[in-house]
Amino acid sequence: MTATPAYVSRFLVPKDGHDADQCEDALVVSPLVECDQPIADAFLAVLCDGASESLLARDWARLLAEELASRVERRPRTVGSPTAAANAIAAAARGWDSWLASYLERRENGGKPVAWYEKPGLERGAYATALAVSVRADEKRWRWNAAALGDTCLFHVRGDRLLYAFPVSDPVDFGVTPALAGSRNHDAALLARHVKVAAGECESGDALFMATDALAAWFLTSTATGKQPWNLLREFAGREPSEFEDFIASLRSVGDMRNDDVAFVHFDIG
Repeated sequence: MTATPAYVSRFLVPKDGHDADQCEDALVVSPLVECDQPIADAFLAVLCDGASESLLARDWARLLAEELASRVERRPRTVGSPTAAANAIAAAARGWDSWLASYLERRENGGKPVAWYEKPGLERGAYATALAVSVRADEKRWRWNAAALGDTCLFHVRGDRLLYAFPVSDPVDFGVTPALAGSRNHDAALLARHVKVAAGECESGDALFMATDALAAWFLTSTATGKQPWNLLREFAGREPSEFEDFIASLRSVGDMRNDDVAFVHFDIG
């Protein structure tokens, strides 16, 4: 007996009034397959939410997501402990100075050198949350491991119930400033105190949903009121990105979700 094949859908939606290249959320999945292509043995997803209050949050979120994905792909155990995940985050931060030097050079060569009022923000660095999820199949079932810093979330759904929410399980907790990965923070021991890890096993028919904070808050708030938001989200598997963008816009327009960038992954075990 082999594990049931799985399928993945992914979406990235900027704030209302912003272009796609202004989105401060970052998303990396592997393998990068179409929604109708089955995944047989392993999958990973990394979602990062850049903090808008910091300069270059978009770029830091992307660099962090790419570094974490590379680490997890090479060493799936990276998401198995707070220490291992923190080491990966700190490694991304160690690459920030090199990236920043290239950025400053491009600005200078392009005739747009950094202004005096930007320098304090650059010195403070950029910030982002992070969620890294590794899902692997053995001969019988899929098993997931996840590491999180902040409030980007993973939801494990079975049938008509939310089986597990990680790292946030109560919608009121989204009102609290989340832990963040700083582009200037190389202290893995300090980061490890704030990283959380979790693991679970999936059965055929289960689904994993991963989302940055705005959509995650809507998901948990809906669940708390007796609704099953996963049924709505399942409908977008295989559909055009514009349809998911319209759905997000409708949630924002009625005040059910705040206007923030959205990164979303749906991992469906057929």
